[in-house]
Amino acid sequence: MDVDEALKLVDPKRRLQWIYAVAISAQALPGALIVLVMEFVGHTPKFECHQEGANGTQVLVDACFNGTTEHCDRIVFRHPYTSVVTEWSLVCERASEAHALQSLFMAGMTMASLPIGPLADRFGRRRLVLLTFGLQALLMGALALSPNYGTFAALRFLTGFLQAGGFPNFTLTTELVGPQLRSKVGLFGSVFFSAGILCLSLAAYLITSWRWLLVFSAVVAALSVLVIGVVAPQSARWLLQKGRTRDAEQVLLGMARSNGLTPPSDFSLVASKQEGGSTSDHCCSLFARGRAALWTVVLCFNWAVHTLSYYGLTAAAAGMGSGRFSSFAFSGLVELPPVLVVTWVLERLGRRYTLSGTMAIGGVACLLIYVLPAVYIDDHGGRLTLSLIGKLCISTTFTVTYIFSGEIFPTSLRNTGLGIVNICARLAGVMYPFVALLNTVSKDSHFLLFGVLITSSALFDLLLPETLGKTLPKDVDEMLGNDIEMYAPLKLEESDSDVELDTADEKDVEIR
Repeated sequence: MDVDEALKLVDPKRRLQWIYAVAISAQALPGALIVLVMEFVGHTPKFECHQEGANGTQVLVDACFNGTTEHCDRIVFRHPYTSVVTEWSLVCERASEAHALQSLFMAGMTMASLPIGPLADRFGRRRLVLLTFGLQALLMGALALSPNYGTFAALRFLTGFLQAGGFPNFTLTTELVGPQLRSKVGLFGSVFFSAGILCLSLAAYLITSWRWLLVFSAVVAALSVLVIGVVAPQSARWLLQKGRTRDAEQVLLGMARSNGLTPPSDFSLVASKQEGGSTSDHCCSLFARGRAALWTVVLCFNWAVHTLSYYGLTAAAAGMGSGRFSSFAFSGLVELPPVLVVTWVLERLGRRYTLSGTMAIGGVACLLIYVLPAVYIDDHGGRLTLSLIGKLCISTTFTVTYIFSGEIFPTSLRNTGLGIVNICARLAGVMYPFVALLNTVSKDSHFLLFGVLITSSALFDLLLPETLGKTLPKDVDEMLGNDIEMYAPLKLEESDSDVELDTADEKDVEIR
């Protein structure tokens, strides 16, 4: 029997599968702390530049004499919370250095995007997850001990590099459950990431020292590694793929013992049959054909816009409203409702119209912040409300984009296609910390940029094919349809759908 058949036998009520999925997906909570902690650790509070002279002390607020800190005899920060900005005086001509710290994190993720997949295939998902997350927890603790800016910047880059361990983490989740649960457990990461935003805002409110906030994040990250190490087994699918049939059988027999079940004496595993023969597809095949190239470029733009807007709107929320902690918490809270309804909407409106329509609403909300008169924006939290609407929409379509991309790219190039769009997303992530600087040039101009990009992507997304109710294409020829219907109708037999769902979900990688 194959793994899916064995799971029905050793875990018929799916109790252990749910436990595995929750335990592994919970890593997204410390993941949110690690990714977004710089919104508080790198916060720039109000400050005063004091210059002593013959006529007494001159003071500039939120500015430096001659634009440089060297002309300040003393810099005073009027804020009870510390940050790397207050410790190393990263203001005026050094203000960009604070923003660069988050860009370095994203640059680390970009560089790790390509090698992390092959490493997980070679050494195993669980082993790589434990290694990357364990080292990341140690680095978070090391960040709290950084003696200077240079050390902090280097460690922040390495932390971002290890954040790519979230890719095999998602794969491990989907490989440990049967096809009936894969469409559900894919949403767990989004729920825990939103919970992480709420946790970070509360922790930052209670902990006034940036070093202790990093220590808290390191402890939470270490606990998540401990949970995965204790609860989650190695992927039986990966073991079977590597020819370690006996080890794969032991994983499943362990599940049976935990459930108090006794498998038949002839219990044995075999690899499931894979459809399709050889293919000549390679990475250039996605750009060698007109429609395939168009769809790939549209998806690259879509992923870049999502990453830039998602993190940009999250960061912007921390600076709005009556308090930056509550505003930041609201930005995470608004992500929860769409996660609960997105599956229902996708099955009724389809992928293309759900993606395009929801993004259009979010883009218009961001544009209204820029074009409406200040009386409508500044009073009664208008700016924050519209920003949260934009964040709600973009977080909803972030989930849709993962699903949609995995269904458009053919099996022969799905990993390659997702790798390409992921690189575009990470490059956009490098830029997002600097987008906030547009607000210093022209008020709310960063919302103008978000609105234009999101709305443009919504229009371009209408060029993508609808994949609702269609089987996954096996190669580029089937992706394009060969002048017939692009995909064959979906077969409802359980055995066929299981194979197809397994192929899709293993590659739909959560990148937030």
